[in-house]
Parts: sequence; C-alpha cells; structure tokens
Amino acid sequence: MLSDGSTGVYFNDSTKIIIDKSGDKFQYIEKKSGDKMDSVREHKLSNYPQERELMKKVTLLQHFRNYLYNENKT
Repeated sequence: MLSDGSTGVYFNDSTKIIIDKSGDKFQYIEKKSGDKMDSVREHKLSNYPQERELMKKVTLLQHFRNYLYNENKT
C-alpha cells in the first residue's frame, strides 16, 4: 500500500500495476524491448483488455489489495 492509498505490485517480469485508492482505475506499466521509456496503460477495473497475462496480474492485484486493506483494519 502506498502513501496516497493506492496499491501497487512489482512483478518478476519487471511489469508494475497500481490501482488507485478508490479501486476503480489501474495503471499497467511495462518496458517493451528496445524502448527506453516505460509504456503506461490506464484502464478501469470494470473494463480492461481481456489479455491472459493482464487478467492474471489484475486478479493478483485485487487479492493483494484486499489482504492489505483487511490487515490495516485490524
């Protein structure tokens, strides 16, 4: 959990995913081979591309966020 209330995960493949405090929107950040800059895609949790890898990462992000949120409540 980040200081602004958002939650982020850094994956082994060097991609990152950050969901905003409200849990409505997320950013998927990846570095494509040959590019110097990161590629940032923003999506709504209710409507994002149904790419297999992205779906798995969003699911993990949601579980992680729920775990952190519930841990901080106790």
